[in-house]
Amino acid sequence: MSTDFLSSHGQKALKSAASLNTNSSTSFAKENIWFDWGKKNEHTVRIVGDFISIRTHWIGESKYDDVSILNPTAFKGDNKLPVQVACGNWDVETESEDPDGDACPICRLGRNADAMLKKYGKELEEADKNIFKAIRKKCAIKQFYLFKVIDRENPYIDDEKTKKGYKILRAPEKLLKAILELSDKMKGIGITAKDEGIDIIIKKVTSDTSKNDVSYTALPVMDGVKVKQTPLTEEELEFRDLELIKFGGKPIDKERFEEELTDENNVRTIYENADMEEGGNAPF
Repeated sequence: MSTDFLSSHGQKALKSAASLNTNSSTSFAKENIWFDWGKKNEHTVRIVGDFISIRTHWIGESKYDDVSILNPTAFKGDNKLPVQVACGNWDVETESEDPDGDACPICRLGRNADAMLKKYGKELEEADKNIFKAIRKKCAIKQFYLFKVIDRENPYIDDEKTKKGYKILRAPEKLLKAILELSDKMKGIGITAKDEGIDIIIKKVTSDTSKNDVSYTALPVMDGVKVKQTPLTEEELEFRDLELIKFGGKPIDKERFEEELTDENNVRTIYENADMEEGGNAPF
């Protein structure tokens, strides 16, 4: 494994950046394979191998906005939708975007809201403008990066705490950047390599002025004045592998999305106006 893979892969991922409905094997359904910050803002992890880039949309209710794009009943019952889905315009395998951008109906709604705001903005009352902005924000892409890690504080993947295994760390861009910066500083060390990698202390810092303003740091675990290398043990080498690509999430079904569009705030009208004619008044 290359010692600088995080720099090469990570920089590419950074350039593309702006509860998942996973498409994983059902055999993992009863295992706690997702890293959880819990009540602690600082954890020690051992990253193993490369990471992948994913893009998602949050379509459920949120404390950060007051606009809905789908009927509330869509998230209830046996056939309920997940509150977070993968972006249909993002190919997880190739980590590339659909050049046409037509596969994701959520992106289409967001683009239309943005286009109509720009076109008819001068005609709209301030309250209506805010609705357009809220819909655009609701449809925004969230970019994350999946790492395979060993959680040093809680390496168990079962509730009984009898079975250890790898977990998936879902990192925002700021945490990825902190890990990449650490990788750049560790010249000659493949920080995620099985035989020469290191434990990393990741820390989440929330601003005193805003709970939404979060930063991250990544520091090496030290042994005295030297960085402590932690080759994987025989037990850790036998952990059940996690193919990260299988956990990249599942896009929403376009027909189901269109069925569940709410009629409130002209959401359906905005979505259906893909081809807007020049001139005239706002179509609502």
